[in-house]
Amino acid sequence: MSNFGKLLRILIPALLLLTIIIVVFREVAFFVHPLKWDALDCTMPWKYFISTCFADGVFPFWNPYQHLGYPFYGDAQSTLYYPITLAMTYFHGYSFKMQAVDYIFHVWTGAVGMYILGRTFKFHEVMAFLIALAYAFSGYMVGNAQHIYWIVSAAWLPFVILFYVRMQAERKIWQALLLSFFLYLMISGGYPAFVIMLAYVFLVVFIVTGIKLLLKKKVKEFWQYVLLHGVIFVFTAGISLLYLVSVLDNYDFASRADGLSLVQILFSPFSFESFISFILPLTTIKGFEVFGTDMSMANGYIGLFVFLFFILSLFTKKDARQRIIIIISVICLIISVGERTYLREFLYHYIPFFDTFRFPSAFRLFAITGFILSAGFYLHGQISKYNAGRMLKHMLMAMVPVMLILGFIVIDTSAARPDSFYGTLSQIKTGDFSLNIESLAFIQAAIALGLTILFLVLFVVVKSLNGRLALMVIFVLFDLGIATRLQAPYSVYSPELKVRELKAFADQHFVQSYPIPDMQTNVIHHSDTSSARRSGLWRNLNNYYGQISHGGFSSYVNRNIDLMEDSLSTIYREALSHPPLYISDCVLPYSSMHPEDTIHPCDYADIIAAEGTEKELFENILFTPNRIEFDVKTEGEVLICYLQSFHKYWKAQINGKDAEIILVNHFHMGVLSKTGKNHVIFEFRHADFFWILYLSIGTFVLWLLLFIYTKLKSI
Repeated sequence: MSNFGKLLRILIPALLLLTIIIVVFREVAFFVHPLKWDALDCTMPWKYFISTCFADGVFPFWNPYQHLGYPFYGDAQSTLYYPITLAMTYFHGYSFKMQAVDYIFHVWTGAVGMYILGRTFKFHEVMAFLIALAYAFSGYMVGNAQHIYWIVSAAWLPFVILFYVRMQAERKIWQALLLSFFLYLMISGGYPAFVIMLAYVFLVVFIVTGIKLLLKKKVKEFWQYVLLHGVIFVFTAGISLLYLVSVLDNYDFASRADGLSLVQILFSPFSFESFISFILPLTTIKGFEVFGTDMSMANGYIGLFVFLFFILSLFTKKDARQRIIIIISVICLIISVGERTYLREFLYHYIPFFDTFRFPSAFRLFAITGFILSAGFYLHGQISKYNAGRMLKHMLMAMVPVMLILGFIVIDTSAARPDSFYGTLSQIKTGDFSLNIESLAFIQAAIALGLTILFLVLFVVVKSLNGRLALMVIFVLFDLGIATRLQAPYSVYSPELKVRELKAFADQHFVQSYPIPDMQTNVIHHSDTSSARRSGLWRNLNNYYGQISHGGFSSYVNRNIDLMEDSLSTIYREALSHPPLYISDCVLPYSSMHPEDTIHPCDYADIIAAEGTEKELFENILFTPNRIEFDVKTEGEVLICYLQSFHKYWKAQINGKDAEIILVNHFHMGVLSKTGKNHVIFEFRHADFFWILYLSIGTFVLWLLLFIYTKLKSI
């Protein structure tokens, strides 16, 4: 088959998958309703900040608009180095519509990746299409829709698995190179936890395979195997160098550098109670109330029919590859449960980097992926050695017990069934959380029972392979589509909000270019609660308005600010009771600082400075997020304060000469002025940043040249 023919055989299913995804997620895809929760109050403002900085011709090193500023370029979740984010924010301002495209694109990418992975495993085209559907509409993609970073990780995971599997089998350098590229996409755009998990899986496989090669005395093959992994490591690290250095260089800035507690680590597991989501995912909207976890973490659905195929796969003969997939999936499922299995706690205590991320439920992505692939292997085996009677027997063995369970749930919850079935569906469409769990279980169990009965009846009637494949596609699609449609108003989009209304609000209030912030109002009055708000937009708002703020929501907060808020709150609030630029009325040494200090409205710093006077005014102010420049006339050596977090890469100049930046009140910056007129500059400068950038770009160019060479050589 020609290369064009191969491309066409991927392009047609890919376009069909895109069409289905758009139809099922139509409220998002057609910009009717926006995504919800973290997507609106974390991802949206941060990417808006990136796009606005780019529009101003500024690289977003520093974000001054929340938590009194932080090194945005060093935040592991900023996605600043992710190519898709760069394309979206550099060439087009990030908007509510762009966020919808962001989500749909990555769900579709994950589905296409799963389809290609299925074809790599020699699955029939229909089976590859089924597992792609299961992945696109899995409880992970639907439940965690608000967590765009998690969705990005899931989008590229099938490609990582694909080229790792191919490299293990064929040992080609170009495969190792592609693997390193897709790992970079996961690293730069996704949640770091998933790459950490993958690294350990790869390490175990590498050690086991290497030992086997040495025991068989295949020394040359062993060194070739080592070389391939060296290529993966070098190019993944090289292309990701800017991201890695930025994150590690700023690691000590945030309070998370002190490590997370075990309680934080175990927060929001995929609890045992959540296992009901394998058949009734709609019930998970009750979250902590019933499942002891956030509702976004409680959904493990892969489709009722696909789940049954997975169960059947457990009782069939498997090769080594299938056994590895099952083992990894089960281990990840056990870890995802959290404290009730201890395994996550063990990793926290004894395995490096597992104390750096929360949410045990994140591990369910690997379990879901493995379950879907196992279902695909089962169906592949049934189709390659098709026997109508045997397949029917298997279906009966799997579906009859499930039908009995569903029937029991319907009967058990019938007393609480809604007065109007369609009326309850209307409530679900509006995302009504007041519905009781019995009603939710009744609705979904009744629908699932009807689908399974109809499927089984038709499966008995239709005996041809093609006919049964068609049945599988139709019923898997309806099953996944209906379940997703029911769940989507709760975890994917905000039915109470309209994109057009948010856009109108944004057009009225959001800045298109960052202005000079309000330099008259005390910073304590600039927070999310004091900004223009509306339903759905309530956190990190000053990213939209360009106001220096002490508020915000992020896991990346100056550790010294956390210290001040917790232990020296009076002094902290007194410091915030100034405009962004001010001259200290008095300065006391740190030795005199006391948690209960309510007497002195003074700043604390280990310097000697004169008292400020009312005549001192700031003039000719120039501002970007990374720099502020102004003139001020002082009658003595006074402490000029800038209410932004102290950071090692902030530099200061007074009248063209370098000046020492002073740590004031344990968390913000100051500089000691000269007597008379002063031209002052505070600037965030990372002298080595662009050298590291050039190294990353150079590594990518080398990667590209080597990939082209090795790929052409293999033809």
